[in-house]
Amino acid sequence: NPQTPGDQSFAEFAVRRDGSIQAFLDAQYPTRLTPRAVWAAFRGQPANGFIQQSLGLLAWPWLTFVTLMIFQASMRRVRVRRVHVLRCALYSADVLLWVGLLMVFATAVIALLAGRGAAGWFRLVIVIGSVLGPALYTLRLRTAYRLYLRFDRPLATALASQFIVVLIVLNLVFARSIGLL
Repeated sequence: NPQTPGDQSFAEFAVRRDGSIQAFLDAQYPTRLTPRAVWAAFRGQPANGFIQQSLGLLAWPWLTFVTLMIFQASMRRVRVRRVHVLRCALYSADVLLWVGLLMVFATAVIALLAGRGAAGWFRLVIVIGSVLGPALYTLRLRTAYRLYLRFDRPLATALASQFIVVLIVLNLVFARSIGLL
């Protein structure tokens, strides 16, 4: 029985959300890895971040392709077609897949270890992956531009395109945080 109004509202919340206080506690602090525990973990806050990260990783090569179209004068000079630029942007993105899988694993562990000290290490994995993924993608894009497209300044081109993509992503995140999206 709840003793204070604050406890009562928590109890009502737990019963409304999961059917009972015990079901709420089982969902928040599972004792073993079951499909219900995994679903309950991904239903909460970590899943929202996971979905946003996944969409960001999927959109990254396409945003890169759009920003690389800024360099059409250079593309005409070295006789590069759009399909070649798209190929470089997409093929370089395989590193984002591997970093994304690592981040999915870390998100799952954070969700299952919610409220325990070990989750901090996995949050660090997500932060490092958020920086490492685009950095490795930029290096791979530079290599593709140097070897495949034979661009004059491949590193400058890759860095400029990635800087623009980062600005687009930050703009979208800011617009979402203030309720515009």
